[in-house]
Amino acid sequence: MSKKVGKAIVGLACMGAAAGAVIAYLKTIKKNDEAFDDDFDDFSDEFEANERSYTTIPNDVAATAENLKEKTQTLAEDAMDTAKDVAKDVKDAVKDVAEDAKDMAKDAAEDLKDTAEDVAGEVKGKAKTAFNQAKDAAASIKKTITE
Repeated sequence: MSKKVGKAIVGLACMGAAAGAVIAYLKTIKKNDEAFDDDFDDFSDEFEANERSYTTIPNDVAATAENLKEKTQTLAEDAMDTAKDVAKDVKDAVKDVAEDAKDMAKDAAEDLKDTAEDVAGEVKGKAKTAFNQAKDAAASIKKTITE
């Protein structure tokens, strides 16, 4: 049962980390799209038939791609570290719960033993009292019969 809970928690942590990575990626893409849309503002429809021009890729795109790659790697490493930490915490928590359950079972067994000993002592004392009363009654009856 604890393996299922541990797996569920680790799975949820991984899904949360993946969702965080997707959100960070989408935010970065949105920022890049805004900059990309601004580039088209200066675009003109006037083409010259004989002239061919080439578009140069600005260095910002390469730097942004590298930055995004580094952030993605960092986020993946953080997600792995978080998953490991969560797994360790779950393992420790399960271990603590198992130890607590073991201690509680021992305490309950000791309490049951003490209660059983108390009840046995009371039953023994009452049985002895009843035996003595029966013995006295038998002696009284015997005395009455012999008189």
